Amino acid sequence: MLNDIQELWRELPGALGNAILLRQFALIGLSLLLAWGISSQLNRNIMKKTPDAWSVGIGGVSRVLFPMLALAFVFSGKLLLRHWQHTGLLALVATLLVAMAVIRLAVYAMRYIFQPSGWLRTAESAVATVVWVMVVLYFTGFLPELLDALEEVSFSVGKYHISLLLLLQAVLTVIVTLFVALWVSRFAENKIMHADRISMNLRVVLSKLVRIFLVVVGVLTALSVLGLDITLLSVFGGALGVGLGFGLQKIASNYVSGFIILLDESLHLGDVITVDGHYGVVHQLRSRYLVLRKLDGTEVVIPNEMLIASAVIN
Repeated sequence: MLNDIQELWRELPGALGNAILLRQFALIGLSLLLAWGISSQLNRNIMKKTPDAWSVGIGGVSRVLFPMLALAFVFSGKLLLRHWQHTGLLALVATLLVAMAVIRLAVYAMRYIFQPSGWLRTAESAVATVVWVMVVLYFTGFLPELLDALEEVSFSVGKYHISLLLLLQAVLTVIVTLFVALWVSRFAENKIMHADRISMNLRVVLSKLVRIFLVVVGVLTALSVLGLDITLLSVFGGALGVGLGFGLQKIASNYVSGFIILLDESLHLGDVITVDGHYGVVHQLRSRYLVLRKLDGTEVVIPNEMLIASAVIN
């Protein structure tokens, strides 16, 4: 592919009179037009008939439908034309379409997992910037040189020899794995919260447990893929236990109290309660705290430990 793209750079100055490039431009224009028409029609028809249970998956497909259809048409044209000429322009456009699909899918998943906020918009811009920078480095031929330079920067930790490239790959693997785990957990959480046969408190508990389980499995999977010994986590677990015993006991107490409240169903969403002089309606039941909405519209965040250790009028 790089050879085709290098040939393309040499031919671009005379592109207007070059039949090889003109054929590729025509094929790209036709592919984009067909992809836009088909994706628009499919999105209108499918999204209207999609049940709520499948809205997440269909929503992700609709986001990448246009670039993937265009990629299919461009790739088909590339397979057809490569027997008679080079297809550098088609290869370039195919890479751009893949990058567009990756960015669209990542942004859609981030907006589904996290609540709208300023940092989310910053993260979306960062993802798009990183993807496009990698594409530019790949097209200009600097990406292999950059990877070699990162490989040369290395250091040793005990018996492990770690390079900067390996460290970046490890961070990227963990982020992607956690991203997938959070996406699946959010999907499962939505399913659980809409289960009418289960009490609301039990739904909250199950959703929290599913998220914790999937995140832990995701981290362990990422570490296994990287070839790290998972038994090393026992050291971290011991350090965490010491931390909980000394400095984090209040946080741990709030989490445990939260699960007790949810499981024994002593409080529910919508209950009118008085605690520590605050009177209002239970607006949110979190694993660490309760949000009490007062009659004047203000909200009070009350640690769950207080609900266990003090008197509550319900």
